[in-house]
Amino acid sequence: MRIKSIFIIGIIIISIFASSCGLGKKDALISSAEIPSSEFEQKEFIIEGDQEISSSARLTGIGDKIYLTDIVRKDIPETASADDFLFAYEVLSFDADGKILSENYIPLSDTLSMSDGVAACYTENDCHGLIDSESNLYLAGRVLPDDTDNHLIKYNEYGEKEWEVDFESDYIYDAYIVSDDCIAVCFEKSLTLFSTHDGSEIYRYSPEGGDICSIILVGNGLIYVHLSSEDADKVEVISEEGRIGTNKVSFLNGYDTYNYFPALSGLLLVTNDKGIYEYNAETDELKTVCMYMDYGIVPEDVVNVARISDDSYLLLIESGDSVTLSELKKVTDIDNDSKTELILGCWQPDLDVQREVAEFNKQSSDYRIIVRDYYDLEETDTDAAALLYKDILNGNAPDIMLLQDSSKVEWLKNLGMIEALDVYIKNDPDFDVDDCPSNIQKAFYPTGDIWSIVPAYKFNTVVVRPGSIRDWTKWCFDGIEDIAEESGIPVKTFFGDNSSTDFIADVFGFEGAAFCNDKSGKCDFDHENFRRILELSNKMKKEDDPSIESDESISLYQSGRALAKVVSLSCLQDYLNEVRGDFGTDVDVAGFPGEEGGISCLEPVSELCIYSEAKDKKGCWEFVSSFLKSDYQDSIKCGFPVRSSSIEKHFDEYMYKEDSKFEAYPDGDEIQVDGLSEAEREMLLTALRSADKIGTTDPYIYNIIYEEAQSYWAGQKSAADVCDIIQNRVELYLKERSQ
Repeated sequence: MRIKSIFIIGIIIISIFASSCGLGKKDALISSAEIPSSEFEQKEFIIEGDQEISSSARLTGIGDKIYLTDIVRKDIPETASADDFLFAYEVLSFDADGKILSENYIPLSDTLSMSDGVAACYTENDCHGLIDSESNLYLAGRVLPDDTDNHLIKYNEYGEKEWEVDFESDYIYDAYIVSDDCIAVCFEKSLTLFSTHDGSEIYRYSPEGGDICSIILVGNGLIYVHLSSEDADKVEVISEEGRIGTNKVSFLNGYDTYNYFPALSGLLLVTNDKGIYEYNAETDELKTVCMYMDYGIVPEDVVNVARISDDSYLLLIESGDSVTLSELKKVTDIDNDSKTELILGCWQPDLDVQREVAEFNKQSSDYRIIVRDYYDLEETDTDAAALLYKDILNGNAPDIMLLQDSSKVEWLKNLGMIEALDVYIKNDPDFDVDDCPSNIQKAFYPTGDIWSIVPAYKFNTVVVRPGSIRDWTKWCFDGIEDIAEESGIPVKTFFGDNSSTDFIADVFGFEGAAFCNDKSGKCDFDHENFRRILELSNKMKKEDDPSIESDESISLYQSGRALAKVVSLSCLQDYLNEVRGDFGTDVDVAGFPGEEGGISCLEPVSELCIYSEAKDKKGCWEFVSSFLKSDYQDSIKCGFPVRSSSIEKHFDEYMYKEDSKFEAYPDGDEIQVDGLSEAEREMLLTALRSADKIGTTDPYIYNIIYEEAQSYWAGQKSAADVCDIIQNRVELYLKERSQ
């Protein structure tokens, strides 16, 4: 999905969005459940014979057996050509010690050739494989790779077909085993229950006024079906005898993305990006099994979870090219007093931070980081941040703070609530100041005093079609209309499909410091310069303008109808998506056309501070400083690293290689693009190392500008009157904030 404007997304109203999440009601049940009731030890789980496992495999724990099911490609014997193959459904059962109990291959196709063009069309999503307590296998979906119809087929434990039901072309969304007598199959418009004995239909449920999204869980002989209707999403409960009614399942209405896996005794295993839970559908109770970060588990690496006994859980882990099984086994003799616990206060830490917490907890012999995620307690990022700051002021501050607003670092410093880090850096033998570029030091530590650590940053700038700016002295607010006229481009589409709102957000983000000084508390929005900017914004595309559809933005640049694009780059993959995808060629980095030419700025992804009254400052620094070491810097995904050597390595990954392409996703559509040329590398590195300013990030000031600009765009007030109102409101806000 394209970022329309770096500051409309990154600044405007923080509560509008949550990184990597959707919107919804805050999830109280998950939050209250996040108190682990047991301690575990983690170890690698080995299946007898060192079986090869793929990331498409699925685990199921039933009774005292664990099943590993997967679609595999089996080569045809020597008599066939090298390109011949067949598909099979592999069913492997083993016990809690990894001893294999049985192994079957269910053929899914006759002999096929690569020339038939069917290899790519058969995936795990086309066929759901289910195991019952008697080791029978049910396949629901497209069983033959070249078949357009869907089927439900039962095979016994010896791989022999017992019965088959055909569904013509109805697509199967989900399938679950309900009981020894019943299996549920979810289609787009209906849910049908079939007998496990002969495949006959038991019950069909077709909702009115909505579509079935999915079966969300099965427990105690009941099927919970997620419906999407015109009014609101809801959950219907179905038994083998028929529909029971509508039910509220508390934890399904939150932000997090959940996965569901069968467990023992009618329970359901639930996972999200934080940990593993057990849910009892009958009592609507959720109990935490473990939080990933406590055991060095990277959430995005967890593919599948199964409960294999009363005290053990098995995880299918995919890390890089490696797919392994990891067992979590309950233990009772862990000495929790052996490590000093340090609290990390934050809201929605990104995957890089989660990974580092997990790694630190695994490696440190003296300390353990406990994450206090305030996002679990509030509905929005804004509310979560406010709760953290309230805790700080009330004397309940966490030992370490992960902040996402640079202005709050200055505020906490003035209150004496955070520790000066200069002496820690000077005395740390692993920290090399020379490996941190001078522009990074100037941007994040302009006075030389260090009160926070910035481990990664975004690069915000404007790129233009190469050669499109003939006179760079015009690359400023007053020159945009001249450049547009010379290029034959309407001002309306100068920045592609960005709107008046986007433009004002970008002006504030890039040039906000010219109109508002956070440190002095003075602002200058009633100046003629800001009035001209407001008037220019009125010539941009309006939010509700149907003449420029967002899905046409790619052709706007490549057809010459747009010239400049505002981008926020967290990594070079963003460059491929946001720039190559839209322009289809190399570009010039121009910076945002401000009062004095092009401006590029840096935006901290987050900042780490140590509480001035932390219980163990040495341990806090040991954790905070780990974000500056090469192991972390070399593996950053959410932002550019601050170490020069790590940035070079990041660029090395994305360089042009013969016969090698990179995937890019402009507007969500996958395309193949070349890696960076040497010229692009030099251009981007020069731009990164030249930027030495931080963008303006106070959402409250932007909200004032946005709210008041509406009346000017609507023709209700003059630009001069609106500027006066903005000036008065911002002055009042700055005065109140200083107090």
